[in-house]
Amino acid sequence: MSGEVLRDSACQCPPMPDIDTKELRRLMEEATAGKWQPAISSVRRSLCIVTDDAWICGELSNGNGERPGEGQANCDLIVAMHNALPALLSEAEEAARLREENERLSKIIRGCQWYWPADDTSGESCHDGPWDAVDYAGVGDGDVIAVARGGIVEVTYCGRLPPAHDSDRDDDFWVEEATEAEALRKIAAELDRREGITTGGDDARD
Repeated sequence: MSGEVLRDSACQCPPMPDIDTKELRRLMEEATAGKWQPAISSVRRSLCIVTDDAWICGELSNGNGERPGEGQANCDLIVAMHNALPALLSEAEEAARLREENERLSKIIRGCQWYWPADDTSGESCHDGPWDAVDYAGVGDGDVIAVARGGIVEVTYCGRLPPAHDSDRDDDFWVEEATEAEALRKIAAELDRREGITTGGDDARD
């Protein structure tokens, strides 16, 4: 049995820029430790970057045509980037780890194409599509049950209605969602839509 499956697409997050976290970590660990801060050299009176006990670099404002305040802004930016780098790098490393784990789990899920009613994963109730699992469970029109994919790999909530009177197909109206509330909401929305159709007084085929 085939059916029209209405399912929200998975969240598509924008791709992360390529970040060489290992190289960044190496550079950070080899750089001067401590919190960097801007300062004025006591000898040359030039803008420089220091820590509490070390000189990092200087001559950041040396009469090279910078607009007033630009040298200070450059210095502040360098300092801010350095001081924020440990936290940002940790976030980038964690994001890379999660992307790898997500890909690993996605491969497992893509390989699981068997479906069961979530409360009955016996061999007899195994099917090749969520709609077949719903049929097997004897779910009534408009009701929703949890359907397990791969047994325990993924659970979605599925339900159906008879074909709508204004449909040009004979397939049932199907929903398959990540939550029971969303599946019920879509069924309710379809029932409301049918209620608003006045075609011979019927909203759906019997």
